[in-house]
Amino acid sequence: MEHKNYRFCKKRTVVETGTTYFSCVKFRAGCPARLVVKKGGAIIERNAHCCDQDILEEVADVRRDMSLELQDRAIKEFSVAPG
Repeated sequence: MEHKNYRFCKKRTVVETGTTYFSCVKFRAGCPARLVVKKGGAIIERNAHCCDQDILEEVADVRRDMSLELQDRAIKEFSVAPG
């Protein structure tokens, strides 16, 4: 969901009340912004964004590269006989 040029991901929906809860997609980076969407369509904003999504999107995610490098090194070190 997009709201005021920020992206949010759905966390849960309470069926009894028809309320849906969203978090900023950068919540893992520490952004506390939340949205509460009521059954009638009212949107309640909770907490201010502390993320600048344009800057954060430019940061490279190197987890896959690091994983491949670690696997490669483990294979090379495993192939060397101890001693």
